[in-house]
Amino acid sequence: ELGFKTNYEQDPVFAHNVSKIAALAFLQPADVSQGFDDLYNSSPPILHPLLDYFEDTYIGKQRSQGRSKSMFSVEFWNMHQRTTDLSMRMNNSVEAWHRRLNSIIQCQYPTLWAFIESLQNEEHFIYRQLIKLNSGQKVEPSKSI
Repeated sequence: ELGFKTNYEQDPVFAHNVSKIAALAFLQPADVSQGFDDLYNSSPPILHPLLDYFEDTYIGKQRSQGRSKSMFSVEFWNMHQRTTDLSMRMNNSVEAWHRRLNSIIQCQYPTLWAFIESLQNEEHFIYRQLIKLNSGQKVEPSKSI
């Protein structure tokens, strides 16, 4: 632990500098390395341990012949293309379906047969929705149960 919690909560400039790290995810992948270098050079020294960790883990350490391989490639965590394509960045649709399934089953520990029946009912519901969509009909979002 680097002990940044108090600084983050009480110093808005410090908090803003920390938020710039997350902003790197929205640069074009080819610009992330330079963006990181600019961020590092303009950040107060107190942030350097955090930035060193970020560099090692997500960007790769600067070496004489370029950057070393990071634990997670820039392409893995970068959001630029997904944002410009308006693609989803989270698993909200999966979470929404999970909530829907929980509300359909209406009990915490269903029997195997009740669970299978609920899945079959959901499959039929989705199939009917797809038929409507394919025929050009408007499909209304389902209301919470």
